[in-house]
Formats: sequence, structure tokens, C-alpha cells
Amino acid sequence: MRGRLLLQELSRLKIDWDSDIPYDFQKAWKLWLCELEILTKFRVPRCFKATKEDTALELHYFADASEKSYGVAAYVRQVDRHGDVMSCSLLMSKSHVAPLKSISIPRLELCAAALAVKTNFTLERALSVPIMAVHFWTDSTTVLKYIRNVTARFQVFVANRLSIIHDGSSVQQWKYVPSAHNPADVITRGQKGEAFLDNEMWRRGPCFLWSNSLPAQPKEDSLPPTDLEFKKVSVALTTQRQPDIDPVSRLSEHYSSWTGLVRGVAWILKVKAALKVNEPRSSGRSESMRLTLQDIQNAESAIYKAVQLIAFPHDVRCLSLGEHVYKISKLSRLSPYLENGLIRVGGRLTRSNYIDRESKHPIILPSKTRTTELIIRHTHEIAGHEGRHHVLSDLRRKFWVLRANAEVRRVLNDCIACRRRLRPPESQKMADLPDERLQFRQAPFSVTGVDCFGPFYVKRGRGQLKKYGVIFTCMSIRAVHLEIIESLSTDSFICALRRFMSRRGQIRTIISDQGRNFVGAKELGAEEGTKGIAERSKSLGG
Repeated sequence: MRGRLLLQELSRLKIDWDSDIPYDFQKAWKLWLCELEILTKFRVPRCFKATKEDTALELHYFADASEKSYGVAAYVRQVDRHGDVMSCSLLMSKSHVAPLKSISIPRLELCAAALAVKTNFTLERALSVPIMAVHFWTDSTTVLKYIRNVTARFQVFVANRLSIIHDGSSVQQWKYVPSAHNPADVITRGQKGEAFLDNEMWRRGPCFLWSNSLPAQPKEDSLPPTDLEFKKVSVALTTQRQPDIDPVSRLSEHYSSWTGLVRGVAWILKVKAALKVNEPRSSGRSESMRLTLQDIQNAESAIYKAVQLIAFPHDVRCLSLGEHVYKISKLSRLSPYLENGLIRVGGRLTRSNYIDRESKHPIILPSKTRTTELIIRHTHEIAGHEGRHHVLSDLRRKFWVLRANAEVRRVLNDCIACRRRLRPPESQKMADLPDERLQFRQAPFSVTGVDCFGPFYVKRGRGQLKKYGVIFTCMSIRAVHLEIIESLSTDSFICALRRFMSRRGQIRTIISDQGRNFVGAKELGAEEGTKGIAERSKSLGG
């Protein structure tokens, strides 16, 4: 370790390879080289196999760290079935110099603990003997608190090392050892050659490994909340102001139909009027508690006014003052005017006596609003779920909707009844082809489908005769052969079959729809050299 520290100090000074090393470093380096010759006298037992039966092996890992380095020392301990220690010796040691960047001692101690777990991985793969128990020792109580804390969130550096430790060991395997009994202290602080040879604790382990008296364990205290390794949790609270929703929009979202919305608003206006005049409550259902046509019309007018006031506030203000709307307004091309609080289309049809007033000056409605959607859906349902042009024609008798074409298309695309009615019929997926259609490298018409068709009327003299046809189709290449028969009898089919076989060759299998003439031919054995007519459906044979 002293040699590694010298090299690290030289790299810290950024000395080039061709530059001379300072005198102090040369002296320390030569002294270290002289001490290396003394280390040739160091001996450690290599064999740790059990000398008696019923002997168990234990692995003990000691981790330690200092400002300059950290490391781990592994010891193998043999214990018999009575608990007596038979042997304990050094098995492996590993060390690393501390990074050039300054790191706190608790973090270096945590790195040593992670190195101990990695060393255990290496030894478990290398050793071929069973290990009864594994123990990890450290003289840092802070590291023990980190390992035992499985609920808190730590900084990335600590969290990564704790992940290695928790994956390769359990919390119960970690114990505390005083620094005076920690052999890994030799790795981190270094020792001269002669003192290293006389260090019995390094070769044989601490004295408590040779007895059953373990070091006293400190009280399990939790980490203070001010520990710097705790990850700070930032909580950001945001507030969002809900936009003010007008009553008409809220009612439009509540009702799913135009009729329901109108009746709901009509009842609200009726109750409002009754409360204003302080109408006394009467027993039974009176005429004032029923909706009239005037109530429905008043409710519709109130809805139109509210929608226009929300969508066109500046236009309503200008028209109410007797001014024209701004040229940048959406309504400037419609020559709008205000009548009874409603904005209507102006136009040039005022003098027409053949068009009703609602059609000459329709009410202007905005697009992409819930109320407009309910009106279009209501018109669509009254028209019997007709198409877009029909709905536009009926809608413009009373309303002028901005971007009406796109709005009607959107509403009609969401109509469930239209989607069900206009949906194309489902097509059935065809089944897999039969084996006869998939034969390879066989003669044509080896597997043949047969069927009869007709009749055809043929003139003979002054009368007419019936003629029928027989179609033979190859199941592999779909070749077709036609024959003429006099009737649908078995004899006529046998004659046609013989003519076919004499022209096309032998047939291995014939597939038909099990007509009487085909079954009769099968029973008579007319198809010589074949296996008979297979009982298949007509759809397989063609």
C-alpha cells in the first residue's frame, strides 16, 4: 500500500515521466524497496481443509478505511461441532487507494464495506468447500447505521454502495469490531516490514476469533435527521384556479339531450318566476306547475342568449349600442343584427314573403360548444339519422352555425346509431385448406373434385332434350375437365368417369357432394384403381 500511495502522490504533483523525482520521494521509494526483501520471510498457512470430521468453515471479513486508502481482510475459521476453534488464518486481502478527489471518512468506510461484499462473491465462486457462515466486521458505527436503515433515501453515492451491500449480504451479518481488534487497520495505515512480520493479528486474526467471546456491540441508534447523506425531498405545491363555468355550460354538460336541457332550464325559470311573486304553495298539482309552450320557448331563447353572450361578448356589446361589429370579428361577413337580445344573420332576404322569418334571419351559434352539439344531435335524430347534407339543410332553417360543415361531420361521426347502421357486415375468415389441396409433386387430377351441373336444353328435330354436364377439377392445380352426360343417373356418370380417366389417367381420390349418382358409382366400383369417393362436402371439391 505504501508503494501505491507514493505513486498517487507523484500523480497528484503532475510530474512527467521524463522528469526527475523529488529527493524525498526517491528516499521513501528506496526505503520501501528495501523493506520488500524482508517480506520474503512472511509465511501464512495455505491449507485450510478440515482435519477432522464434523468441522465447519466460517468466513470473516474485516473492512476499514482511512483518509488515504481502504481495504478488506478475509479470514477462514474452522470450528468443530462442540464450538471449539481449531484454526484461523488469513485467506485473502484487498486494498484500494482513496480517490484523488477528497471523500469523507464515512463514505470511504462504506466503500470498504462494499469491497468486502465483492470479495465474498469472489471467494464463494473460487472455493469448492461448503461455508457454514459468513460474517462482516467494521469499526464504523455510521456504516452500520447506513446498512440497518432500509427505509430512508440516501444520496446517489451512498445508495449505490448500499445496493451492493444489501444484494450480497443481510443486515444480521454485519457486526461492530473495535479499531484495536480490526486487522484491516494494517491495510489502511501501513506498517514497516519488521513490524509486519511480527504482527500475529494479521496472520491469525484477532483474538476473539479464537474464542467464543465476541466484541460488545453498540446500541442500535438511528441516524440523526440532519445527516448529510439523507436525500432531501423537495415538495412543490401548485395551485390551479378553476375557470368560472357559467350555469348554461354546466347544465349542458349535465344533460345528454337538447330536450332535457330545454325542459331543465324551463323549470328553473318557472321556479324563479314563482319565487319572485311569492306564489303560495297549493295542495295538489296545479296548472302553474306544468310546462307550457311559452315556457319552452322562453327557455330556448334564454339558452341562445347565454351561449351568444359567452361566445361573442364584444359583438353583443357593439350591437346593443347600435354599432357595427368589428371587421376582425367572425360575424362581420354575416351582417349581424340584434333582435330581442338574439344575434341573427342579416342578409338581403328581408323583403321575401315566401320564406319564414326564422329561415331568412337564422340565429347565429358558435362551433365546438356543448349546446351546439346537442342542437345538431337533436336535428339529426328528428331527420331520422340522415346524412350530413340533410342535417345541414334542416339545421339552417333556424340556425347559422359557424363552421357548420365540420361541426355536423364531427357530431355524426360520434352517433352510435349511425355507426351501427352504416357498419359494413363482418366477413367470415376462411378456414385452412384441406390436405388434398396442399399435395406436392403428384400428377394432375390425382385428387379430383366432381359435381354435376345443368340441365341444358338441346334441340333435336322438333323437340328438346335435356343434357347435363360433369365438371372435374384438380384439387392441386385447379385444372378443369368437362364431360357431357345424358341424365343424372349412375350409369351416365360412370360413362363420363371412364371417359375422364381414359383421358387424364388414374385418380387416387375423388371428392363429391354425395349425390345419388356418385354414391351409386362408388357402390358399383366403377372407379377402378382408385380408393373410392371420399365423403367430403361439396365446398371442398369445387
